[in-house]
Amino acid sequence: MLKTIIIASMLMIFPSLAVAQEEAPLLQPAEEPVHLKPATPHRVDPSKLYISPQNAHLDKKGEKAVQLAEDWISRPVLPTVEDKDGAVVFTFGTTLPVVVCKPLRVCVLQLEEGEEIIDPPRCGDTAQWEISPSKPDDRRQPHIYIKPLDSGLTTNLVVVTDRRTYVVALKSRNDKYTPMVSFRYPENEARAWQEHLAEQARLEQQKQQDNQFKSGGQSFNAEDLDFEYIIKGDAKWKPLRVFNDGVKTYLKMPEVMKMYEAPVLLAVNDGKEALVNYRLHGDMFIVDQLFDKAVLLSGVGSNQAKITVTHDGK
Repeated sequence: MLKTIIIASMLMIFPSLAVAQEEAPLLQPAEEPVHLKPATPHRVDPSKLYISPQNAHLDKKGEKAVQLAEDWISRPVLPTVEDKDGAVVFTFGTTLPVVVCKPLRVCVLQLEEGEEIIDPPRCGDTAQWEISPSKPDDRRQPHIYIKPLDSGLTTNLVVVTDRRTYVVALKSRNDKYTPMVSFRYPENEARAWQEHLAEQARLEQQKQQDNQFKSGGQSFNAEDLDFEYIIKGDAKWKPLRVFNDGVKTYLKMPEVMKMYEAPVLLAVNDGKEALVNYRLHGDMFIVDQLFDKAVLLSGVGSNQAKITVTHDGK
């Protein structure tokens, strides 16, 4: 009885306890988690974020210079492809070459064999492009490795060598790229032709010099001479060589002939011997005509020596 009275008194004093006991809150089911899609990153163009949109004023000279540069950049000179390595080949100096790169790929810019890079290559956007050289090697062409860190980038690259200055446009894409870019050099082709023609002229001159010989104080070109002669007989002064230039006939005599009386030269026509005009000049008999057959005679009787010279006209 006493316990019941105490509980009732407490309820009268603290009525909220009864209410709280009677109105116990029901458990609510947990709410499903909300999955938020990550925000698509928006790439900011540094040129628009950090570079003033204002342009400097151009006078007529500046406008003309820009126009000429734009004409050169936009020239429709298309590259070709190199079969041996698949390189895209631009003709140096005809237009602005373009290297199209791809993220997670490396492009190669190939220079001329023996060319030396004398200044570190300068890229317009060093924050988003990686540019590195190959190791120097005289046995191969210098290479420059190009790697973009993102897609949709555009800038340019300047490479200074001991032979020329390269200005190259760089672009990056996700869907396509040019693995290797190289050049052909028109000035090399022109130089090669000049060297070829010079070497050809040198060989021709050397050939003429090789064909030249002197005899009897005269110079002859062997290509212009006819040496088809047969020399028969036995004498110490027997001619060493007989030839004609189409007008005159020449008989090269040995040095020993100076020790003997010079022989007489007779032309043989239809089996008959006849005198002809000739003269001795140094070690050379010079006959003022052509002949098919001639004889050289020295001495008389049993002591006579005879040499027969016959043109072997085949």
